[in-house]
Amino acid sequence: MIRGGRGTVLLVCLLVLLLLALLGTTVANSSLLHLQMAGNDENRLSALQQAMAVVDAVLETGAGMELSAPVGYRACTAQAASQPCDAGLVLPATLPRAAGRLDALVERLAPLAMRMPRLGEETASSTVFYRVASFEVRGVYDGSAADLDTLVDALSDSFSADPVLGWVMPRPQLYPDFFRALVRDVYLPRGIVHMEQGGRGAALWLPPGEPVVTPAKTSLIAMLGRLVL
Repeated sequence: MIRGGRGTVLLVCLLVLLLLALLGTTVANSSLLHLQMAGNDENRLSALQQAMAVVDAVLETGAGMELSAPVGYRACTAQAASQPCDAGLVLPATLPRAAGRLDALVERLAPLAMRMPRLGEETASSTVFYRVASFEVRGVYDGSAADLDTLVDALSDSFSADPVLGWVMPRPQLYPDFFRALVRDVYLPRGIVHMEQGGRGAALWLPPGEPVVTPAKTSLIAMLGRLVL
């Protein structure tokens, strides 16, 4: 009976240790997840601050705000908008240096001229005789270019031992060029790209119903041909 009692105590102790180990693992995973979420929030706020700095700089200098321009007039930097712009826009040199790309778009809104906002009697003076123009200023911060090299390295390392990709493309030194073209020409323009804060892993998605269709010069078959030949 005494031996049986000792065996029962030992079994209970092992079960308690197992539960504690599972609890500790769960807590560690949860802490790591919260740390990654905090890092993602920090990156998002940093990108938002960079975009707001662009807007503040444009408003301070008045760049692209031509009072004689018609409604719909657009002034933008090289890659700020998918639609054509009427004039180029140069960002002020006083902007803080950013790791990613900074762009801006200024657009003249309707109506062409409107009255000044209603002011109090003591501050109104002669403002009733003035007209104001309305412009929309958009600031864009794109950090994908700064992280592209890290993302390409992570994908190349992850697929370095993949048997399918190794059969299709037997030369691993071509993987960086292949993944760079794949990310830049397919997933970044129309998909979703998430990368772990430390660059140890990444996930790439296309929205439901979005086919992998690209122009002929950037199609997957053409990319494979350029890399293999």
